[in-house]
Amino acid sequence: MMIQNYSLRFPILFLVFGFSFIACSPTPQVDRAIASLPDFEQHAGDWSGKIPCDGCEHILYDLSLKGDGTFSLEQEFVGGMSNRSIMQKGNWSFDGQNRIILKNEDDREVGIFLNERDGSIRKLSRSGLEIKGDDADQYLLTPKNPTNSDTGRDDKHELNGRWSLTMFENQSVQEMNYSAKIPHLLIQVESNRLSGSTGCNSMSGEIEVYDDRSISLRPGPTTRMMCEGVNEQAFLDLLSSVDSYKLEKDRLDLQSDGRVIAVFERSF
Repeated sequence: MMIQNYSLRFPILFLVFGFSFIACSPTPQVDRAIASLPDFEQHAGDWSGKIPCDGCEHILYDLSLKGDGTFSLEQEFVGGMSNRSIMQKGNWSFDGQNRIILKNEDDREVGIFLNERDGSIRKLSRSGLEIKGDDADQYLLTPKNPTNSDTGRDDKHELNGRWSLTMFENQSVQEMNYSAKIPHLLIQVESNRLSGSTGCNSMSGEIEVYDDRSISLRPGPTTRMMCEGVNEQAFLDLLSSVDSYKLEKDRLDLQSDGRVIAVFERSF
């Protein structure tokens, strides 16, 4: 009878099985997580749009996602019982389902958006679901600064953004002079969009900017709140009289016949 040497076979089998197990083991979870971190610079950008609102006409959204993973979001409530703006800042990230998650500085979730193929982003419900109904298409924010696909150049105009009034009729603007807030303008040159606040009511309108820095502002409808001590018609008339501008860093001078009639400071 032949006696088999099991004392040698068992260690060999153990070694073969052990090496096979190690070779087939999945990549550790931490490595996959690091590999899937989003390229913030690649997905950064600015979006804007009108979102439906319960109790008001609409909400003007102005969202900026920065390449360092931070964001700024202004929501301006237009119409209804009161007009107000909310500015929020914090961090943004992806959740693995092509959704953008916004969290404020208190780490509280304040918005969820879905990336669309055309470059727009869709506002989702608080639970992260797509909003259905007849007005579903109104929950889209469109890019403010499209990139020229032929040149790769960013076509963002120097006037795009929010501008707060600092000087009006040769007088420094003080917040106490306004019942709601200091007047400001939201400018989007590519879409000829002008909006903002008169210091009392929200306003909308149109803007045309030309290569020689001549400019045309056409204020349109405003909401109809009664505000004491605010001469908003003078502010609207002033905007209508602007024919050129001068920009130095974050200071915007609006001019009429070569004379500075209002000064604004960039808010974002």
